[in-house]
Amino acid sequence: MVAWLEVRELTKRFGGVTALDRVSFDVGEGRTVGLIGPNGAGKTTLFNCVTGVARPDGGTVRFGQGLAHRLDGRASHRVAGFGIARTFQNIRLFSSLTVVENVLVGASARTTHGLAGALWPARAARDHERRTASRAMELLAFLGLADRAAAPAGSLPFGRQRRLEIARALIAEPSLLLLDEPAAGLNPVEKQELLGIIRQLKSRGLTILLIEHDMQVVMPVSDHVVVLDYGKKLAEGPPQAVQNDPRVIEAYLGVPQEGR
Repeated sequence: MVAWLEVRELTKRFGGVTALDRVSFDVGEGRTVGLIGPNGAGKTTLFNCVTGVARPDGGTVRFGQGLAHRLDGRASHRVAGFGIARTFQNIRLFSSLTVVENVLVGASARTTHGLAGALWPARAARDHERRTASRAMELLAFLGLADRAAAPAGSLPFGRQRRLEIARALIAEPSLLLLDEPAAGLNPVEKQELLGIIRQLKSRGLTILLIEHDMQVVMPVSDHVVVLDYGKKLAEGPPQAVQNDPRVIEAYLGVPQEGR
C-alpha cells in the first residue's frame, strides 16, 4: 500500500482536555478509510488538524506523492491548494446563492491560469470560467442536482443540500476528499444513494477519509477502519475485524445486555 496521507502522533489539546492523544494511521492512495468513534472521540478535531482549520499541538501530517507535503500547522487555503477538500458535519452552504453558484465557490481553492493566464489574462480567465461552469454542471448531474442548478441552495431539501456540499468539494478536483458525517440526517433511501455516490468516487480512484456514525454506511464502503475513543486510537483494521473487536463493541457499537 502506498500511503497518500500519513498521520503520526497527532495531538491536540483544548485547555486541560486532550482531544487527540498521539493518533497515528495511514490512508493508502485510492483507498477509503472510515474514521469512527463515539461523540467526543476527536474525529472532527482530527479533520480540522489535517485541513488547517486547527493547529495541532504535536505530531505530523504528511500528504501526497512520496508524502512530500507537510500539512500540520499550515493555513487551510494552503492545505486546499495541495489537493485536499472536505465537507462539514454542519452544512455550510450559501443559502441565498444558487445551487450552481455554490459549486463555483468551491472552484476557487485551486484556481490557476498558468502561462496562458500570464500572457493573455482576459482570454485565459474566460476559458477558465467556461471550463469551470461546464465541470460544475457535470458534477450537479452526477449528484442528481442538475435540475435545481438555478434554484437557491436554501430551497433544497436537506438530503440534496448534503449532496451539494459534496459537489462543492469535488469541483476543486481534489486527490483526497474528507467527508464529515455525510449521512447525518438522511433517510434510508438517501443513505443508499450516498453509498452509490461514494462507490463511484472510489471507482474513479479518489482517496477518501470518511467520518460516519452509521455502520451501515461506513462499513460497506471502507477498505480500512480507524476507531477513536476519548482522543486515542482504540483499534484499526479491515471493517469486519473492527466490527468484531470486543473493545470496539464495548466502546462504540454497543454491548447486548443479558435477557434482551
